[in-house]
Amino acid sequence: HVKKIYIDSFLEILSVPTINTTPDEHEFATLLEGLYTKHSSVLVQMARGAYQLRAAVRSGRISGSLKNEELEFERMNLCHNFLDRFYTSRIGIRVLAGQYLALRGPDTPHYVGMIYLKASPS
Repeated sequence: HVKKIYIDSFLEILSVPTINTTPDEHEFATLLEGLYTKHSSVLVQMARGAYQLRAAVRSGRISGSLKNEELEFERMNLCHNFLDRFYTSRIGIRVLAGQYLALRGPDTPHYVGMIYLKASPS
């Protein structure tokens, strides 16, 4: 289901013509807002999938590809590397989309988009 969400979203973004006018930009923002909402469930779906994979590995329903190979979820480095890249990319995309959408909204004191100007890193 997650794969389909990403493929469909990618194809929707690709279908957007060059933005030349204010109405074009409004139409794009509406599309982006819909995609932003549609993707809000992905985090839970991915977590559920990782939990189900871990349970299947631990119960022996999924085993290693080599004979007598014991598969441990915690040692599935390719899987973990993929998930790390996936989540890092997802965070970046959601921050960019969220900032773009927030910049289109009403002004809020001490904010530029969703960035709080008085935030202190300390």
